[in-house]
Amino acid sequence: MTQGLQRVGRAGHSVGETSVGKIYATHPEDLMEAVVVAKGMQERRVEEVKVPANSLDVLAQQIVAAVSVQDWTLSDLYRMIKGAYPYR
Repeated sequence: MTQGLQRVGRAGHSVGETSVGKIYATHPEDLMEAVVVAKGMQERRVEEVKVPANSLDVLAQQIVAAVSVQDWTLSDLYRMIKGAYPYR
C-alpha cells in the first residue's frame, strides 16, 4: 500500500491538493497485486513508516549536494544537519 500511496502522492505536487491516481495492471499476473494495493489504499491500510537514524550514506550525499551549490561554514552545515529529523 505504501508504494501505491507514494506514487499517487507524487502525482499531486501541490500543497493542499488532493492527489488522484489510477492503477493499471499491465500484465495479467499483476492484476491481483493491483487489486490488493488499490483496496488497501482505499481502506487506508498503510505500513508504519520507519525513518532510519544517522544514515551515513544519505548524510554524505546531502553534504556533497549542499556544498556543491553554496559555501557553508562548518557550524552552519552542522546546525543544518542536526536540524534534520534523522540526525537530531
